[in-house]
Amino acid sequence: MRILLLTISLVLAFTPLTLVACSPQLEAVEAMRTAELDAPVNGMLAEGHPRAVPLWAGATVVMSDRIMRHDFDVYDLVLVSDDPFKMVLDGYIVALQREGFNVTQRDIDARMTSVIATNTAYDATFTFTTNVDNRTEIITSIRIHHLR
Repeated sequence: MRILLLTISLVLAFTPLTLVACSPQLEAVEAMRTAELDAPVNGMLAEGHPRAVPLWAGATVVMSDRIMRHDFDVYDLVLVSDDPFKMVLDGYIVALQREGFNVTQRDIDARMTSVIATNTAYDATFTFTTNVDNRTEIITSIRIHHLR
């Protein structure tokens, strides 16, 4: 047993270590583990909330509402997450692109970013903010056009 432990210790002592740096793409993929379609959230979503728009798993619903109009519906949603601002933002951008949305990002300041995501059926505006408690707030307004 001592010889085995001594052998393992010597092998580990003389084995070179390789440090690997994470690329921005890898960080976005890691963030994406929780930005998914139908991700579980804490709270109720408005009836008919679009399933084609990803949610942040584990986020808490602050407000969810549906406004119906003649030629479109609007779904407003406010989520709050304890996950880091950059992780949530990157995770949403990757998820929206994966779901076929055209995405435009505008950094308003260091604590707020606006994202416009569109496809043939939806116009979605996301505003990501971080507050003094370092909680990330996700404000979403999704406009769904009725096809005629």
